Amino acid sequence: MTRAKTKLFIIGGGGHSRVVIDSFRKSGSQIDGIVDPAYTKCENVVGIPVIGGDEALDTFSIDAIRLINGVGVLPGHLGRWKITERLRNRGFKFVTVIDPDAVVSSRVKVSEGVQVLAGCILQDGVTIGRDSVVNTGVILDHDCNLGEKCWISPGVTICGGTTIGSNAYIGTGATLIQNIRIGEGALIRAGTVVVEDVPPRTILK
Repeated sequence: MTRAKTKLFIIGGGGHSRVVIDSFRKSGSQIDGIVDPAYTKCENVVGIPVIGGDEALDTFSIDAIRLINGVGVLPGHLGRWKITERLRNRGFKFVTVIDPDAVVSSRVKVSEGVQVLAGCILQDGVTIGRDSVVNTGVILDHDCNLGEKCWISPGVTICGGTTIGSNAYIGTGATLIQNIRIGEGALIRAGTVVVEDVPPRTILK
């Protein structure tokens, strides 16, 4: 008996989702549907059909599908991460997405659900924890370490040996010098130049 092909669904049909879809399509892979209650069932987004809200997943065996989280993040908002945890707790697995146009060293380590988008440069020894997102044009130099559920906004530069704690948010265009530590849950505003350690859950403007 032929085993049924595993289906791939993306959560969310907004802007971040479309960027991730583009990255995934470049690799020649197919996304079978979009899960988003904001759209009418059978409507499509960039040519991919919307299958409904979370309830649509109940019609499939958990082992028969894989998910991508396409929901974006705003500073201080935890919706994306709550969606991931809710679905993972039900047994679903999340796909890692690395855009073919990203430059990624062979010694980079990424975990389940990580997204690395177009134009990123990830150098030797970089480690990225589960579900973290490295957005368009980010530079992670050698030996940087990102925890879980980090959101690195477009155009960020993080110099070598810097550690980013889990659940940190780094705003667009921020620059972090080498060998500093950003604490868990810290928020770095757009355009900030960071030259020293940032304590956990600190908002740096």
